[in-house]
Amino acid sequence: MLYTKPWFTRLGNKLALDFSSELLESYSHYQKLVSKLIYLTITQLDITFTINLVSQYMHALTVQHLSMIKCILQYLKGIIGCEIVMTRHDHTNIMGYT
Repeated sequence: MLYTKPWFTRLGNKLALDFSSELLESYSHYQKLVSKLIYLTITQLDITFTINLVSQYMHALTVQHLSMIKCILQYLKGIIGCEIVMTRHDHTNIMGYT
């Protein structure tokens, strides 16, 4: 996935995965990716719903499920460097921007 194009928009909340596509033979690669992405949801809250969705299909995998994981990895590649910076100031005012 190093040379894939980054994806800057996150996946929507109304995703629906179906079982009509081709079944995957090997589950271990998918399960390892999902377990690492579950750990990543501690710091990347915007992917929590999508990771929850793909983790529900750990034993009935299709090609569409694997492509969803690839979309998540492309999104994570696109947001590298986007972070909240906390700096120390002499005042205690809390300022936030959305």
